[in-house]
Amino acid sequence: MAIISETPVSGVKWDFDGRQYETDLVTFIDSHALIIEAKSQRVSKSALRGAPDRIKRHLKEILVEPSIQSYRFQQKLEKLKLNVQSDKDLIAKLPIDFSNIHKFIRVSVSLEDFASLQSNLHLFEQTGWLPDDFIPCPTMNLADFETLFDFLEHPVQIIHYLQRRTELEGDIRFIGDELDFMGLYITTLLNVGDITTDDQSEIIITDMSAPLDKYYMSRDQGIIIEKPKPKISQLFKEIFHKLEERSTARWTEIGTILNRFSPADQLKLVKYLKTLKKIVEKKWKQEGHKNTTIYNPPASSEYALSFVLYKNENAKDRDKFIGHASNIGLEPDHVKYCIIIAKNIDMDDSPYHFIALAEPSNDNPNNEHATDKP
Repeated sequence: MAIISETPVSGVKWDFDGRQYETDLVTFIDSHALIIEAKSQRVSKSALRGAPDRIKRHLKEILVEPSIQSYRFQQKLEKLKLNVQSDKDLIAKLPIDFSNIHKFIRVSVSLEDFASLQSNLHLFEQTGWLPDDFIPCPTMNLADFETLFDFLEHPVQIIHYLQRRTELEGDIRFIGDELDFMGLYITTLLNVGDITTDDQSEIIITDMSAPLDKYYMSRDQGIIIEKPKPKISQLFKEIFHKLEERSTARWTEIGTILNRFSPADQLKLVKYLKTLKKIVEKKWKQEGHKNTTIYNPPASSEYALSFVLYKNENAKDRDKFIGHASNIGLEPDHVKYCIIIAKNIDMDDSPYHFIALAEPSNDNPNNEHATDKP
């Protein structure tokens, strides 16, 4: 069963290194824990005009301290996952089984917009105002936070967006605000290729928010136009909905990994699957016939995808096909997770007939988790 907290827990008090803290909000969706810190400090006019002392003060209050606190709470929960006896009082406050939590996401929400500086923390790198061990998380104002949950209607997309924003926060230099990031998500799902931390170039994404600006401005004026949506293939949409419908354990992890494949890669996969289907229909009787496609990720990615097609007549060999696909997908040293999807091409009742999240292990190289067989 997937773990979904229908009522988020607010005002959670906890101890860390002998001091007591309070987390504003934590909610659990399947195997993800979402930690939210909210700050109501107002940004002074002098800070917006560029007064260094005020900017430094607001940076600490609105961007740095909430992120540090949410990271402390993440560390607390990670420790709790390893040993649930370490804090029975905190366990009693949280309505979940911690053995099923595998991913943590942090986000800070501010009452006001800090001149878009919260989306461009790299601008402070040379000031010395950021702690050396500072691990940032996405910070957005309340209006943008509400827009995110209105714009992205599926939980998997919201989780994936926040996950990618966290990863990009410390890796790549962007120039733009949070709505620009959302606009970039429409066309790329925040898949920016092989740009790495060593690349000091800046990516200017200003004006990427244009589709969202047009939609919300039109709605405010009573004009109804189609809401912009991320460019996700129909196949992937159907897989997401089936996973959620069946509440497959760790379905959000499977969904977020699938979202890591860019819209262009998704279209290539769908197109190739049509070709592969024809091959399977013609050659399924042949030993060793081609019925698998493997997405080999670049060295910068730890995720792979294996897709297997079979027919009613050779369904008895499905597990063998899946094992082979899993082996190949997990073969590269940099791959830590592989999604294996199998589909019976003679049946149209489901977008998949087997799906699993596999991780390599010393004892079992095909260590599968979150398996679903509708």
